[in-house]
Amino acid sequence: LVLNALDNQPLAIACAALYICYTNDGSQKNPGKIWENYLKKLETLKKRTSTETVYQRTSKSYRSSMTSAVTLALKKLVQNQMFEHVVQFLSMGAPATIDIDLIVSFVTKQDPDCDEDMAVAEISKCSLLIQFCSDNSSKRLIKIHRVVHDVFREYLCQEYSKEQIAAIILSYIETLSTAAQHDPLHFDLKFHISSQLMAPHLKQLTKTIRNTGFQNLTDVLDTGNATRDVRNLLQSPAFLSFGDICRKHFFLLEAKTYFHNALAIAKNDFDGANKNKVNFIATVLNNVGLVHHENGEYRFAKDCHMRALEILQKLNPQSPTPEIADSLNKLGNVFHSLGQFEEAKEYFHKSLKIREALFGNEHADVAASLCNLGVIHSVLDDLETAENFFQKSLALREKIYGKVHPDMADSLTNLGITYGKLGLFDKGIQYLKQALEMRQNL
Repeated sequence: LVLNALDNQPLAIACAALYICYTNDGSQKNPGKIWENYLKKLETLKKRTSTETVYQRTSKSYRSSMTSAVTLALKKLVQNQMFEHVVQFLSMGAPATIDIDLIVSFVTKQDPDCDEDMAVAEISKCSLLIQFCSDNSSKRLIKIHRVVHDVFREYLCQEYSKEQIAAIILSYIETLSTAAQHDPLHFDLKFHISSQLMAPHLKQLTKTIRNTGFQNLTDVLDTGNATRDVRNLLQSPAFLSFGDICRKHFFLLEAKTYFHNALAIAKNDFDGANKNKVNFIATVLNNVGLVHHENGEYRFAKDCHMRALEILQKLNPQSPTPEIADSLNKLGNVFHSLGQFEEAKEYFHKSLKIREALFGNEHADVAASLCNLGVIHSVLDDLETAENFFQKSLALREKIYGKVHPDMADSLTNLGITYGKLGLFDKGIQYLKQALEMRQNL
């Protein structure tokens, strides 16, 4: 854990070891607790720097600590205007892997005259950055050590005004939004895997906003004199994708932050005559409800989904929409979590009816509704009906996705459990083994 926090850097490890020996000589404290307290001090650059003073006083061969060495390198690096923008970008996110193309996109946004190929070449050769190839050879990836990241963040706070930092945050959001956009209503396995790279940066961005003195994104917008295009971006599905990516990678607190920020911004710019803005409010409410549901706050989630449904039904009184079906389905899930199974069944049936009317009988959303109804009937001990719904869902998903897909594995698991409840243990084990093999191959 300690070596990972220090990125296995010899100089950083030497500084840490000397500090621990110096400050805990003769101590009876638990070693694990000592190192835990040390790691907490690394969270701020000033405390990290203070822990390195022992090394600087005692080392005769190389008196510069890791932090001071990186700081000197940074001062030389930012003399190149292109690298000034690279530092701005990397200080916003996490000390984690990032696609070079995103960095270059940010740089060229700040300096349209910058040559993209030259930028890639210079970033790749920078001694403060680590370059490596992904499994997908088309992606060129960069990572920075934590101490380098800390120095970059400190530089940002010292060298830029609050107005300049706000503008950098907004430009960073614009850059990431192009790569983050996806359809949150439909699970895309390929995108989910690729978004693992972006998730830690989206998580860190919420901390960066707080640590640079902003209360929320509304504060950033006002301070940074955001253009209308940027305000519109923060009221679009592209920005909601930030919260959705965080939610799907289990950063629920950060997902809440993004969705609540989106809701606050949308309310500030609300125009009841603009159908798109009204629809966006409903979309945000559904996302807020979803993340609160996953966090166990079921009643709050139900209120959000109810409000969203009411807005959508008023917007479309005569013609049901996919969004209305989605709201009904989400309410079914919440009622299920609340233990109100009859209400859940009612909402799932309403959602299924709309989806079949809109999409026909061969659609992924229809398969999801069939599966949800199977779950509810299973909970209600109506096992034959549950089996029927699960079999229909499995057949439909196989037709849509082929032989291997996460949703297929879910259907196989549900059938295996249902057959177990029916006492058909051999059949149940057969389905559960198929589900396990499929998940191992995904």
